[in-house]
Amino acid sequence: MVIKNYVNFEKEIDTDWISIQHFELQPKSGEGCDVDFRGGMGILINIGNILVVKSGKRKIIFPPKNGYLVSNENIKLVTTSGKYYKITVILIKNFFMKEVRKKITDSVNPCYSHIFRSNRYVFDFPLNIDILTILEDLYKTDTRINTGMLRFELETKALYLIFLILRKIINLDYKYIEPAATKYTKYYSTLKFVFENMIPVEESLLLYNMTMRDFDAMFKKYMKNTILKEFIDENIRYITKDTELNE
Repeated sequence: MVIKNYVNFEKEIDTDWISIQHFELQPKSGEGCDVDFRGGMGILINIGNILVVKSGKRKIIFPPKNGYLVSNENIKLVTTSGKYYKITVILIKNFFMKEVRKKITDSVNPCYSHIFRSNRYVFDFPLNIDILTILEDLYKTDTRINTGMLRFELETKALYLIFLILRKIINLDYKYIEPAATKYTKYYSTLKFVFENMIPVEESLLLYNMTMRDFDAMFKKYMKNTILKEFIDENIRYITKDTELNE
């Protein structure tokens, strides 16, 4: 299946635990719109032209055929006059959101679980054939009759979609594009490089163009009064011990 097929095979879904909506924008003047996930969780996918996203004082690009895994954040999209835009918003709701958040936190390495445990993040990722295939499968779900089996089917497909996205984010198995990376991606990538290569934070920050001030601010937001050096030393020992056990 190619991306064009995905674009042409869309269906909106709305249940008590998941919704999928598509929006087309063609602004007559330079303006923007908010996609508000505050208090919620979901996936935002860019199908149309390249977008710009405001991330605090920083602006990052949101390329076509890319997406965000979002929890409890407001995405500010900046559009350009005369351009055509198309986005897909998948919202995980109510009890299902709690289940998904717990599964994500439980599955992530303890070195990084504090990011996901906070329930506030925006991770960028590129679409690939596996993600597009399960998206298409979601769209093919027959939602005309709301039954227990429908709920089971939608939950299973949605969980698998989130698993594929999370695996791509956690493994960083895609080309890192600095102008498109959110601050959460930069923070996670920096920590991952520190732990996997046993190098100082300062050296890893250079690779991801992140300042120590910004990194430290995020660390303190997550870990409160924890000392960074102690956190890194403790988790390096954890990783080393885990590696020895698996050899």
